[in-house]
Amino acid sequence: MMPITTESEYSTLLLLSQGGPVLMVEGDDDILIFKHIITPNVKLIASSGGKSRVLNVAKMAEDQGLDRAHFLVDSDYDSYKPKSINYPSNVTSSEHHDCFIDLIADDLAPLRETIHSKLLRAKKRPNGSCTTNTDAAAKQVLADAIRIASALAAVRIVSVHFSLKLKIQTYNIFQLAPETITAHHAYKHLCPNNTVPPEIERQHFQMIEDTLDDFTSSSFPRVGDHDLLKAVIKILNSRPVHIQANEEELRCATLSQISPAKFRKVRWLQELLRWCEGLGFDLYTERSAITYQQLTTKTT
Repeated sequence: MMPITTESEYSTLLLLSQGGPVLMVEGDDDILIFKHIITPNVKLIASSGGKSRVLNVAKMAEDQGLDRAHFLVDSDYDSYKPKSINYPSNVTSSEHHDCFIDLIADDLAPLRETIHSKLLRAKKRPNGSCTTNTDAAAKQVLADAIRIASALAAVRIVSVHFSLKLKIQTYNIFQLAPETITAHHAYKHLCPNNTVPPEIERQHFQMIEDTLDDFTSSSFPRVGDHDLLKAVIKILNSRPVHIQANEEELRCATLSQISPAKFRKVRWLQELLRWCEGLGFDLYTERSAITYQQLTTKTT
């Protein structure tokens, strides 16, 4: 099988654009965001090479003047890199760490309700706790998850800023008990003392503390969607009932509760709407209703 390259992805995009606008995103998680809101006129594709590939294809499209293609990427921690990152003009980026976080940052109700439903189902089990206040428990799970995700975010930011290239995945911090997961703990295990001079380590720790302080005064900490959802899963599974969950389940359940009005308020969707309107196409469609008759009518 021939390897998928920037050139081959651009060729696919060019072919699709003959029928209308094409939006390229980083991966399947981003496809889920648009699954129920994008019109059939707009083709949605995920790159096989993640963010770096999306940006390479975007640059090629920009150079070729392909205005029917647009690209959506997560900001990640680009603003903390030593050198500023300039995206091609046809790229729209998330406001927070990623597009999923953009959708919940100023209203955590959808994620809280998703957690609440997991707790409520667990409460109804034969061995479930009848005295559990699931509303309060859901808020606590979410607060604890944000704390853990914030700790990991601070370490990721230090890694990016100082070009440490720490690979948090190599040390699965989610194997620990939730209450023991801290930014300092993560840093110590990912960057052992014997590899970092003491004065440099002090700089790293200071930036971790400064970053966590900044988070407390910000509208929402710059946490990543994967870290946040993994933290929720860890806390749910650590409870006495051991509630099982997975990332895709939590992501889909949360996205399904986000209102059309909320989607329209997000900056990247507004930019994409303007792009499509400029081409004479609609991007956004309201979630359509489906009737019992439609379900039971056979199609040929």
